[in-house]
Amino acid sequence: MIRAVAISFFLIIISSFMINKTATAQLTGNNLFEYQYGNIPDIEPEDMSTHYDQLNLTYRHQNMKVSGKFEYFYSPLAERSYADLTQFNFSYRDKGFSAEIGNFYGMIGNGILLRGYEIPASIFEDPGYRIRHGFYRDIQGVKLKYEHDLFYVKAMRGRPLINQLPPTLEVGDRRIDLVEAAEAGLYIRDQTVGFAFLRNQRPESNASYLSWIGSGNIFTGLSYSFEVMHELNGEHAYFSFNELATSAIYGSLNYFSGSFGASFEFKDYANLILGSSFNDPPTLVKEHSYRLLNRSTHVPQLDDESGIQAEMYYRFASGSMLTFNTAHTINEIRTSFYFYEYFLEYTFNILDNNHAKVFIDYAADDIQFQTNRITGGVTFETSLKNYWSTNFEIEAQHFERPFNTVQRVQNYLVSLGLAKSHVFSAAVLVELTNDPVLTDRVNTTEIEEGYRPYYGLTGTYKLLKKHTLQLFIGERRGGPSCTSGICYDVPDFRGMELRLSSRF
Repeated sequence: MIRAVAISFFLIIISSFMINKTATAQLTGNNLFEYQYGNIPDIEPEDMSTHYDQLNLTYRHQNMKVSGKFEYFYSPLAERSYADLTQFNFSYRDKGFSAEIGNFYGMIGNGILLRGYEIPASIFEDPGYRIRHGFYRDIQGVKLKYEHDLFYVKAMRGRPLINQLPPTLEVGDRRIDLVEAAEAGLYIRDQTVGFAFLRNQRPESNASYLSWIGSGNIFTGLSYSFEVMHELNGEHAYFSFNELATSAIYGSLNYFSGSFGASFEFKDYANLILGSSFNDPPTLVKEHSYRLLNRSTHVPQLDDESGIQAEMYYRFASGSMLTFNTAHTINEIRTSFYFYEYFLEYTFNILDNNHAKVFIDYAADDIQFQTNRITGGVTFETSLKNYWSTNFEIEAQHFERPFNTVQRVQNYLVSLGLAKSHVFSAAVLVELTNDPVLTDRVNTTEIEEGYRPYYGLTGTYKLLKKHTLQLFIGERRGGPSCTSGICYDVPDFRGMELRLSSRF
């Protein structure tokens, strides 16, 4: 009933604006279509044919905006298919005031209490449900904000989405939390000081939390940010930071001057999974663009994690740059688990048309059972005539997994690509691994060992500037993927995948 009303209201608003169209009105949108022919390797049937579509429309008229997201998924298994208006939003802005009703994104403080997000052009598929849908976590309700030269206030009330669950489930199963949050701050010269409050109501319990937040500039080039949060339930005194209480401390310092820059961050999180995990505090772990390192990203354990991250860079007069990053964390979950990482990268130019990056990384992650993890690689790009270029990338990784016997795991990746700027790109990708978790086939009784290869061909072609076609053929290795501080699992795939992204 609610969905039907939302669809009707959305169409009525759009229709009325279209009829009374003025020079200030604007209709924009984008569409993402994906077709897959194949399946997870070693899973029947191997030739499953499925497709997914996501349409986003936004209509702006003066100070008002109406937007909606429609998602559609087809699978030969009828119980997995769906078609639904999964988002609807009406917003109004006037000077310093803004209001949103429906599905919206928002953040309280640094995300320690609440964070909504969307990973653009990302499609999520849980290996259990095997249903594809957009990867985002919105809040369904109301959000208000007012910003003045001297202060700001914002408040929101709604139900956050559990984004690992597919749209085929009932709305009540995907939105079990009701959050009421407010944040206010004062602007005092170059400083901002304030507080944030959140109350969460669930069928079985209620909980409240309070944060003190601040940020600003100490002097030119040096800035800071901090947040201190603790639960408000009467069992533990505020600022006591009892190990059984929900609490968080986060702080950061950033400095830059000319060619040099540095940052330092500190965290101490305890029992910080709020409700259905609708919060997302700063990770303090570097997010790598290199495939093997991105797949190995440490995922914070919010039950108990403390640590630091530091990064420094220096840009030389020649245009080359040296970057160093290190992160250290400890988890006190029954026993102590440690994670540490040291990363060094050097980017430089060779003559006028060659660009290269070299990196080395040393890490250990007890949570992932990885010790003595060494990863290194080289990326080399050459610019050719008429906006053409070539790209070569090679990465190698070795780590030890201590089980009953020590497993020495090796991963390799090689990519060779050809591209024409803003028009076309194609690449051949080869991965090799001897990880026993991946080499042993699930559909055989034997225990396969040795190296397992993954061969893939990928290509991108831009059609008429507003349409982009992407093609993948082969076998793609899945695993953790991290974007904008959000990590999620991507299943393996073997077959053909075609994507068409459009803007209008």
